[in-house]
Amino acid sequence: MSKANLRAANLSSTNLVEANLSRANLAGANLSRANLAGANLSKANLNGANLQKANLIPSDLRNTELENVRMQGAIYSDNTLFPANFNPQSQGAYLIAANANIENIDIRDLDLSSLLELESVNMKGATYNEITLFPANFNPQNQGAYLIGANSYLKGALLSTANLQFANLQQANLRGADLSNANLQKANLSHANLLQANLRDAQLQQANLAKAIYNEQTQLPDKLDMMKTGAYLVTTGAQLLKLNLPQSDLSYLLSI
Repeated sequence: MSKANLRAANLSSTNLVEANLSRANLAGANLSRANLAGANLSKANLNGANLQKANLIPSDLRNTELENVRMQGAIYSDNTLFPANFNPQSQGAYLIAANANIENIDIRDLDLSSLLELESVNMKGATYNEITLFPANFNPQNQGAYLIGANSYLKGALLSTANLQFANLQQANLRGADLSNANLQKANLSHANLLQANLRDAQLQQANLAKAIYNEQTQLPDKLDMMKTGAYLVTTGAQLLKLNLPQSDLSYLLSI
């Protein structure tokens, strides 16, 4: 695909491992979540391209045009080659290397299975999901990362400012969790336990809070009317029994 004209092409999530894209026209292309491990992108035109959450470990981007490129959440290593004076971290990309710090970042959906150096990486507060791939026998929770998914146990989790947009947190236990200033837009929080949780200044636009439970100790964003979300205010166990929930929902709520 050297010198190929892929201007504005949709290559999101495409497997481009070791692809030869040197001198290709990828201006405005969507390469979000693409696997570009070992790809040759030297002298390519990536002006205005979307490389969000792309795998660039390692890729060759020497002499590549990168004006207005978007790299938020992309990953790269010490062996990834960039143009002189280009700073990938200033574009929101993350360095994955021995003793690197990826504290509090969103690594959902990324393929990290080839990165054996993760054992020494600071992943405290990083968020991953069931799609995130890790090396065999590697447990991200031992490194302080949080599993984001349905039924996740996140009691007391420190997720302030976390990017949880579109996250599936259905029936998650978020009791006492710090979600202040978190991005929860379009997240699924239905049936979630939000008792004592801190949601101050969280972004909850179009989030699904149906049948989530909260109490007077739950800290909420200003102007959020929980009565309109379908969530349940719980003040005592007796009132919980009066919510007239299906038995499956009630059994779940009483178990947490």
